[in-house]
Amino acid sequence: MRIPLLNFILLAPHFLQVNGLSCPLSCQCYENVSVFCTGQITSMPSFSPPITFLKIEKTQLRELKANSFNSLPDLSRLQISSNPLTTIAPGSFHGLQHLLSLKLSDNLYQRLPNGLFDNQVDLRQLFLDNNRLDDIQLGMFDSLVNLTELDLNANRLTDIPEKIFWKLGKLRVLNIGKNLLKSLPAIIFNPLTQLQELLLYRNQLAEIQAGIFNNLSQLLELKLHTNNIQQIAPMVFWHLPNLVNLTISSNQLSWLPSQTFFNMPNLSLLNIFKNPLLELPVHLFGSMPRLKELILYNTKLETIPDNVFINLTGLQSLSITLNSHLTALPRDSFRGLRTLTRLSLHSNNLQALEEGVFSNLVNLQSLVLNKNKLQNLPRVVFKGLPKLAMIYLEENPWFCNCDILDFTDWIRDNFHRIYNPNLLNCSEPPFIKNTLLSSVTAGRLQCGLFATDRLQSTPSMVPFEELGKTTPASADWNPPHSTAASADWNPLHSTAASADWNPPHSTAASADWNPPHSTAASADWNPPHSTAATSADWNPPHSTAASADWNPPHSTAAASYPTAPVSTISPNHSASDENLLEWSTTFTSTTAIPGTQLTSTAIGTTPDTVTQVPPAGYQARLILPVKVPYCRIYSSFHAALAALQIVPIIGMIYLLYKICRLTQSLDFLVRPVVLVRIISEAESKANSTDVENPK
Repeated sequence: MRIPLLNFILLAPHFLQVNGLSCPLSCQCYENVSVFCTGQITSMPSFSPPITFLKIEKTQLRELKANSFNSLPDLSRLQISSNPLTTIAPGSFHGLQHLLSLKLSDNLYQRLPNGLFDNQVDLRQLFLDNNRLDDIQLGMFDSLVNLTELDLNANRLTDIPEKIFWKLGKLRVLNIGKNLLKSLPAIIFNPLTQLQELLLYRNQLAEIQAGIFNNLSQLLELKLHTNNIQQIAPMVFWHLPNLVNLTISSNQLSWLPSQTFFNMPNLSLLNIFKNPLLELPVHLFGSMPRLKELILYNTKLETIPDNVFINLTGLQSLSITLNSHLTALPRDSFRGLRTLTRLSLHSNNLQALEEGVFSNLVNLQSLVLNKNKLQNLPRVVFKGLPKLAMIYLEENPWFCNCDILDFTDWIRDNFHRIYNPNLLNCSEPPFIKNTLLSSVTAGRLQCGLFATDRLQSTPSMVPFEELGKTTPASADWNPPHSTAASADWNPLHSTAASADWNPPHSTAASADWNPPHSTAASADWNPPHSTAATSADWNPPHSTAASADWNPPHSTAAASYPTAPVSTISPNHSASDENLLEWSTTFTSTTAIPGTQLTSTAIGTTPDTVTQVPPAGYQARLILPVKVPYCRIYSSFHAALAALQIVPIIGMIYLLYKICRLTQSLDFLVRPVVLVRIISEAESKANSTDVENPK
């Protein structure tokens, strides 16, 4: 009959007692060799041999007395942890000549008596972590010549004697992390030639001295993170050719010496993040073909040097993130990283990317660019990435003007590669804010030959706030884009306050002038496209009357004059600008801006207001924000026509000249031929005559 395992465990103490062996109260005994004690134990219980493993955990034990374990000569593993243990008497471990592992962790003792471990020559593992040790006396470990692992983690050590480890030639693992060490003697690790793991993290170390690691040629892992290290000696890691993992993150390093990470061909993990690094030397990394991942975040770097990663030929993952000062990446920042598959650049302050910055990353599959300050990207920035499968671009302040059209075209062509493209929205300008980038087109931005929508610095000749407003009835007010009431200045397309000047396309104050396409000087005549009163009260468009009752264009006139767009030359223009027409924005029913409302009235009636209500936050944009030099264009056009006419004329003259020369040459050759023929014919006739009439 087979007894279930659970019943066997529960009945094990009973079985031991039946067989004549005693198991102390609050303890559990297994297979005659293992004993676990917990509960309200206040002193060491008595045990019977042969026990090889004893664990006393979470009891009320406060003191270990001398010869506490004399009855257990075969004990090889002893664990006394998580107890309120404050005192360990000298000779507590006498009689434990075969002890291999001793764990005294998570207790409350502050000191250990010197010579405590003198009889434990065969000890391999010693764990003294998570206690309140604040001092270790010189010679404490001198008898432990076979020790391979020593753990002093999470104590209160502020200083360690420089020769404390000098008898531990076989030590392979040393953990001194989570203490209060501010410095280490330069020769403290010299005898540890077999050391493979050295953990110095979470101390208060301020400096790594030159030569401190010179004898650690077998070291595989070195952890220096979360200290106060401000300086690393040059070439301090050069004697660690077998190092695999190195962490120096979360320190106060503002700079690193050139060639700091040279002669480390086996390194596969390097963490240097969370340091206030201001710059990286170009020659920082030596040949590291096995380095697969590099993490560099929370620094003060403003840029990444060209070719700084060129020796990391086996790198697969590179994270340069959370660097608020990083604004630019040179073209060759990632040169040499042909095996890179993931590049993370999120949460930086990148404002632009150079063309070709990713061109060498032929195996890149994932590119993370979200949470930066990117406003636009050139279409070719992603050229040369044949394996790119996913790109993250969200949470950037995209500026949607005409310059972004190449990028929006790329988005539509690569929609499947973009992580959640519905999160890519325009941030500026206001009239298109929150619009999806994938829906931004040239037509929507009114991008044509002259109609451009550049940066917000583009001026607006007719601001929206002036449309539909009523001009104050003051003679001192000069409306925008109009001329002041000065009698000395006559601007282009405007009339000064002089009674002697009659503007073109307007009605003068003289009864003798008949405007074109209109009736004679009748007081009842209303100029086209306006509702005028008498001829004396009417102020023509494109002029500035000297009356305080006149309401300028782009306003709601008190005299029921309809609003109309105005194009003027400002007073500060020079005379050379008179042939240039600065085109202001005109808003009609055919050129209405999306999202605006246009109210029109019938001609010949008194209109209310011709207004357009722009969308919230809209900034007026020029449809044609250019000065068109008509005279220069016409002159250039006529010069081109003249050139086109002169060239054929010269060609024809040259052709006629050649024909004349050719004719003269032919005449010179023809004449001798004719003479020869005449002479030959005469001679032949003479010969025939001589034959017929012989003498």
